[in-house]
Amino acid sequence: MDEYTQEVWRDIAGYECRYQVSNLGRVKRLQYEYVDTYKSGRHRVKPERIVTASVAKMGYYMVDLYLNGRRKRCYVHRLVAQAFIPNPDNLLYVNHKDENMLNNRADNLEWCTAAYNVCYGTNRIRSVTTRKKNGTYENISDVTRRRISDALKGKKKSLLHRQHMSDGKKRLYAQKRNQCKKDG
Repeated sequence: MDEYTQEVWRDIAGYECRYQVSNLGRVKRLQYEYVDTYKSGRHRVKPERIVTASVAKMGYYMVDLYLNGRRKRCYVHRLVAQAFIPNPDNLLYVNHKDENMLNNRADNLEWCTAAYNVCYGTNRIRSVTTRKKNGTYENISDVTRRRISDALKGKKKSLLHRQHMSDGKKRLYAQKRNQCKKDG
């Protein structure tokens, strides 16, 4: 059987014996015992249960993890990636391969760089569509519009061209910085 067809549970780092995450993107609180000092001082048992995830402003699932009376909010996709996906290069970002931020299955996630994550998939197409819908596409400079057009066509820039463009940006920033110094 495929590893991702059956649900596999692993401990969450720092919350061992308290919380686990599955390869299907679910988080559960494990059963634990405690003394109820607030009401009666009785010995109580909290049963195991699936933690309800909420959708954050950015569109990702989040869960609250509690330990020693402290709450920590965590993105579910990061918990899944840390538990199930090797990260030998110590990359910092997690990419959703199908671009669905609510699909946190381990087979849909990969570790990546910030640049790869931003440029992945249909990001540029969605950006242009949003700008056109909002009426801000006309405010883009011709150079930027050409770059977007080339990116949408899938043209690769040569190393010399990329170096020339970065040198041009450096000159442009230097000119702006000098102008600001003159303006005081």
